[in-house]
Amino acid sequence: MDHRDTFSGTPAPPPQAAPQAPTPTDRQRTDEIAAINPFTGEPLVDLHDDTIHPTDELANMVLEYRRQQADWKTWRGTIEAELRRRLGPRRRATVGNVELSLTGGKWDPDELEVAGQILKEQGVISDDECLALVVLKKVANGTLARRLFNNLEGAYRDTLEQAYVKGTHLNIDRVPDLADALPEGRP
Repeated sequence: MDHRDTFSGTPAPPPQAAPQAPTPTDRQRTDEIAAINPFTGEPLVDLHDDTIHPTDELANMVLEYRRQQADWKTWRGTIEAELRRRLGPRRRATVGNVELSLTGGKWDPDELEVAGQILKEQGVISDDECLALVVLKKVANGTLARRLFNNLEGAYRDTLEQAYVKGTHLNIDRVPDLADALPEGRP
């Protein structure tokens, strides 16, 4: 399968599996492994034996897990922010074998009001459309804003886009291989 990065058009590397946790040896049954030592990567067996795993050692492992979790959360947030930036005004894109989609976005009423005034002053939209963009309660008229956004181009579209607050939740789903969806015996 050719993995193309649709943002840059360059071939993207194929996805790689995440590193796997160490596997138990023959004498270590899977149900004996309670956790993985975050410092060594070794399975923790006989966890209840405090002569093998003193309390202070376990407490230090918990502190290390917390530190690692905070790092992973920061790194994940950084990468998700970059993916949201690359989506631009799109709400959905397929890249390689994953689909990116944004949910939960909304129009900022104050920003939309400013954008509407700019577009009205430039003669791009009418007075009525400008007034209809934001109703009395300062609730953004997302339907009209989306319609205008889809019909505008260039700097006018960029002006309106400034009023859109992107969704905060980024969904990433694997795209099924279409070859697997074909009935058997069909190319």
